[in-house]
Amino acid sequence: MPTKEITNDPCVECGTPTLGVMTLANGSTVGVGINRLGYTDSNKGIDGWLCGKCAGYECDSCGKIIYLDEDITVTHGEHQENYKYHEECLTPELKLLAIEQGEINELR
Repeated sequence: MPTKEITNDPCVECGTPTLGVMTLANGSTVGVGINRLGYTDSNKGIDGWLCGKCAGYECDSCGKIIYLDEDITVTHGEHQENYKYHEECLTPELKLLAIEQGEINELR
């Protein structure tokens, strides 16, 4: 099977292809489909894409990266700010707020 590259558009952070998938000669694939977000940093002259992993957020509880679309955003605190959490990092109080704010349902 010949190598067939549909497209690349690499992530500006890690270099992973962000659009399409490359099929290699051995039949394996490399890439992440269309899981990407636009990224521009005019100070560094960067205009490109971030893959789903590099476009994640830092969890406000444990500090680890929350991958794209896996965050639970809860508005709370003195200034009613938005905080992002892994679902497993939610305290019982934060889980109740997340349910009230429609971020998660009670069945999770």
